[in-house]
Amino acid sequence: MTTTRALEVSRVSGPRQSPTLGSPGLMSKHHWEAAIAHWLAQLEGVEAKVSLFGIELPFPILTEVEAIVVETLLPLGGVGRMGDGRIGLICFGPWGSDRVSGEFLHRCLQNRLYRRLSRRGYGHYARTLRIASVHTWTERVEHADALIEALPQRLSALSAIH
Repeated sequence: MTTTRALEVSRVSGPRQSPTLGSPGLMSKHHWEAAIAHWLAQLEGVEAKVSLFGIELPFPILTEVEAIVVETLLPLGGVGRMGDGRIGLICFGPWGSDRVSGEFLHRCLQNRLYRRLSRRGYGHYARTLRIASVHTWTERVEHADALIEALPQRLSALSAIH
């Protein structure tokens, strides 16, 4: 309960109101990284689960596809542009205690994006969408950069939506 309130406050203030690039709601790289640092600072001392996703859009990137992806992700957490061009999503909240639960979240996000893009007529793009994810506890994250840097180290975790 305390964790949720801290996150809700952080979504209303500061970084969440930062300028966006491209699709509405998509924070720029610098503002998104600042938002992650802000949220982690608010949760300092609180044992909360955190998941970070990197969504790689198929090339060529269509503005409409990016907008649908961002629109789908916004209700789930903070959304911003990563340094390597992927769309990042950070979520705080409950998931199971083992690695399988992180993989379950990964598959749920894949399925959600696939369904949304397919309903909008972009099923062929949805099949080539790639997602990497990392799941941990806030107390294990020393700083925002460490969490962001952990994602590219897991490139083997990229998998296409089926």
